[in-house]
Amino acid sequence: MLTTCLHFSPILKRFALTGFFCLCGWIATPLWALEKKPEAAQNKPAKPSIALEVEIKGISGPLLDNARAYLSLEQQKNLDTLSAIRIKRLFKSAPKELSRALQTFGFYHAQIQTELREPDGQNKTWQAIFIVKQGKPVTLQIVEINLSGAGKDDAAFQQLLQQQAPKIGEVFRHKPYDLLKKNLQDLAEERGYFDANFTQHRVLVHKPSYQVDLFLHMETGARYRFGKVKFLQDYFQPALLEALIPFKPEEFYSTEKFLKFRSALGGSDYFQDIKLQSRRDRENQVVNIAVKLKRRNRRSYRVRVGYGTDTGVRVLLDMNYRYLNHYGHRFVPSLGWSFNRQRQIANLSYIIPLGDYRTDYIQTTLAYKGEDFYSSDMPFNGTETLDGRTRVVDSSITLAKYHPRHVAGLSLTEILSLTYLEEKYNLMPLLFSAATQEVLEELEGTDIGSLSPLRPHFKVLYAGLNWRYTQADQRLRASKGQQLELRLKAARKGWGSNVSFTQAWLKGRMIRRLAPRSRLLLRGDIAYTQVDTLDILGTFNANDLPKELQFRTGGDYSVRGYKYEEINGGDETLGSGKHMLVGSIEYEYRFLEQWSAAAFVDMGNVFNRFNKMQLKTGIGTGIRWQSPVGPVRLDIAYGLSKTSSPWRLHLNIGPDF
Repeated sequence: MLTTCLHFSPILKRFALTGFFCLCGWIATPLWALEKKPEAAQNKPAKPSIALEVEIKGISGPLLDNARAYLSLEQQKNLDTLSAIRIKRLFKSAPKELSRALQTFGFYHAQIQTELREPDGQNKTWQAIFIVKQGKPVTLQIVEINLSGAGKDDAAFQQLLQQQAPKIGEVFRHKPYDLLKKNLQDLAEERGYFDANFTQHRVLVHKPSYQVDLFLHMETGARYRFGKVKFLQDYFQPALLEALIPFKPEEFYSTEKFLKFRSALGGSDYFQDIKLQSRRDRENQVVNIAVKLKRRNRRSYRVRVGYGTDTGVRVLLDMNYRYLNHYGHRFVPSLGWSFNRQRQIANLSYIIPLGDYRTDYIQTTLAYKGEDFYSSDMPFNGTETLDGRTRVVDSSITLAKYHPRHVAGLSLTEILSLTYLEEKYNLMPLLFSAATQEVLEELEGTDIGSLSPLRPHFKVLYAGLNWRYTQADQRLRASKGQQLELRLKAARKGWGSNVSFTQAWLKGRMIRRLAPRSRLLLRGDIAYTQVDTLDILGTFNANDLPKELQFRTGGDYSVRGYKYEEINGGDETLGSGKHMLVGSIEYEYRFLEQWSAAAFVDMGNVFNRFNKMQLKTGIGTGIRWQSPVGPVRLDIAYGLSKTSSPWRLHLNIGPDF
């Protein structure tokens, strides 16, 4: 047994040594971990092993920036692989690179002095110094730019050349010349000259004479036309989709109309996936288009909960039936409620598209609106302090046709409409106490006259015409834009109505930039109504017109500093007026990228007689936040014409136009 153990002793020694080293390694592991560099430090770019400074003297501005961009020595000076050999090699090629950089600006006679300083005992950095004398630039002696083919007489090409073509005597620069070539190619593509090519593009530099000859010839070839449009879908009637095509068969091709077609399909709200594939038929010189469409879900729902200083808490439920049948008819019901005045609104709209859904369609709308009015809303209530309430209920049906219209070179949205409106309410609780009401009802039919004007039941069939023009560089937050809208309405007694009236309402809005960070906003409304005035009990005068068609003003979107529709014209109007005048001027300054401050003055009122017009004024200041859905405006305004509670907070959200 002893002999056997002695025989295996070398093996045991090896196991013992192996175990010892493993144990030492295990113990040493934490020490190595402590010495491990942090991960962030490992990810830092390594510093170059050699420091290099590049200095270019004699030029500045864009010329210097371009020189640095061309210089390989400048581009590679911070690489960790930089070595002395590479510095010397790049330094040798630097004069040629600088020469090319200067030539792009027309300097073909530049003189460049170079100096490379190696590190010494005091300075540990390589220094590459270039002293540039740019000299006199070359100028254009001959400019020969010719177009041939079908695009020779195209006004778009002529306009481009007039704006961008270089002229004799100008300094020749490469960048404008290259940009002109690119723009000519892009324009040819956009306007359907798909076979266009440059038959000659030469630049001859005569260095001794400092002159340049430029030759640029383009053969545009034939202009292609729109060919067949094939819709790859199996639901909608072809006529519905064909009405969205913004070009006629065999019309000259343009990318603008191709993209407009894509936008019309997307704006129709019928499709969730739209793919347009254009195929060029070079033999017949036409562009055929295949349109692959995938329908969206038929229905969508949206619940909106909000708050406004005028409305209080409000809840809106919108339902949208995007299509009811193969003809693309729509059904859009909506319900709304707001706390202030307990306003209830219901609308049922049925829409028949005639072309582009956004601008050309017929709409039938059934509408209901009910809201409370109080004695405090009346300009006076006799000699008694009343807290009466009445409910005004409006029901209507409207048939309207929306379509684009061009008038005096302007693109307008025109709306022709016919509306039947029925309205009922009772003014007596707002004007008299319960006891007085009982007395008046007992005396009705005697010398005091009829009380029916105080308890009207209007039935009005009226026609409407609406023209709206909008032009803005941006809809959400415009720096320049204007909007003008004209609304005309008229009814005649006996023609489906128990009243007669004519009404015109002109609304305008203008925005102009005053400086890079400020803009001016102007707004105005003027309305006039021709209608009979009723004498009530020899004390009040009232317009023989539904309240829905009369005017009140005040609130977030009219005269700030006053509650919603608080301005009612005073004693002359009995709560609503037949004429209106409102104006506003506002200055806005943007102090941060998404934040602006504003100051404003609003004026306005409603009235029945121009000689009794008394404008109410509100002034204030506010702050705006440019949110993704448009500006959020928070204003604090002071009603100068108010004797009590003149301060008011206003909040509204939405685009400028």
